[in-house]
Amino acid sequence: MKTGMMPWKQRIKVRVLVFGILMSIIPILFISLTTFNTVNYKFKETIREQNLQRATVIASELQDSITNITESLTNLTHVNAIALIENNNSDKEQILNIVLRKESYLEDIKIIDKNLKSLVQVSRREVITDDILNKKNVIDPKTLYKDYTVSMFFSL
Repeated sequence: MKTGMMPWKQRIKVRVLVFGILMSIIPILFISLTTFNTVNYKFKETIREQNLQRATVIASELQDSITNITESLTNLTHVNAIALIENNNSDKEQILNIVLRKESYLEDIKIIDKNLKSLVQVSRREVITDDILNKKNVIDPKTLYKDYTVSMFFSL
């Protein structure tokens, strides 16, 4: 038979060429997919590790801050225990205001008794009631600080 009479699909050249192309494309696709999946997994794992490191740093900083605040409040109670229990409310408020100025993370401090009744409370958020405004015609900023009462509770 002559080569011109055979259909092009049945020629050995075409079959060898198609076989060679298929044998080179299949491994390339397999290697590409494997590489893509490996890189994707490693990328996600790297992000998880970075997030874990950041969370660990933030947690340790938060723990240090809470420890420092706890130590500060413990020292306050040891040093000023008698003044915080026996003195009048304005002296107690002055002591607690000093602590609020020192500890920027605290919003509110209360002194409570054994029955959980609030004896005195100081907050960064000041509430000026109508009673205070009616006592004076002119509000002097120097005396205003002594006259306010706080009835709000803000927790940390």
